[in-house]
Amino acid sequence: MIGAEWLGLWGGREAPLGSRDWAMRLLILVGTWKFAVFVTIFTLAQLRAIPDRFYEAAKVCGANRWQMFRDITLPRLMGIVTVVVLLRSVFMFNKFDIIWQLTEGGPGNATTTLPVLAYKTVYTDQAYGLANAIAVVMFLFLLASAIIYFQLFNPSEEVETTT
Repeated sequence: MIGAEWLGLWGGREAPLGSRDWAMRLLILVGTWKFAVFVTIFTLAQLRAIPDRFYEAAKVCGANRWQMFRDITLPRLMGIVTVVVLLRSVFMFNKFDIIWQLTEGGPGNATTTLPVLAYKTVYTDQAYGLANAIAVVMFLFLLASAIIYFQLFNPSEEVETTT
């Protein structure tokens, strides 16, 4: 059986979530795996929303599969990809549960994110003001990110209305 030791990733007696080098990478992998269905559903919904008449017109014009994908499918998916990236960024920025359950912010501080730091600050150090300041900074960062997103990518342009 091929194991992590054989691949040279970590030793046989070493816990990967206990490794400063591997803990954050594995948490990102777990978070990505957990929400892959979310991304898939959004992408499939957008694929189903592309009208068949676009592909029929492309076939009449002599487009091959690659050209139809490049000129019809990919541009239509870019809007939903940007929305999904924004939503996943917000979700992962605020991620607490998976990190706390798997590592509690350790080993050391290798997986301590701002939500974990705010939690530790309140319940370990009992510094309520500092934890509140951390939460406000997190909110301001997310607000600024959302404003920049809406300035760069106008979501109202992605909506197709039929009359």
